[in-house]
Amino acid sequence: RPPRSTLFPYTTLFRSKLYEYLPAGRPILCISESPDALSVLQSTGAGATFPPNDVTGICDFLRKMIEHPGGGILLDSASQEKIEPYSSAICTARLAELLTKAVETS
Repeated sequence: RPPRSTLFPYTTLFRSKLYEYLPAGRPILCISESPDALSVLQSTGAGATFPPNDVTGICDFLRKMIEHPGGGILLDSASQEKIEPYSSAICTARLAELLTKAVETS
């Protein structure tokens, strides 16, 4: 089996799934080395990120979720406001704005 770095050479690749999970209001377990995913989860308080080799951290997070279903977390309105900028509607609007500017300047 090839080493992990050969299989997944782009550690900063940001997964769109995270954007889909955020509005659910449930704690997110992200197993990734992506600084972008870490930044989003820390700024929104929507979950935790662990590198793939942090078995202890991952198990502790899962244990907490099992012992306290939902982790006691259904994101409050303040957290929902932090998640809003990552909604598909706002991201799509930003992309449309960037594409419009690109077309206008070319």
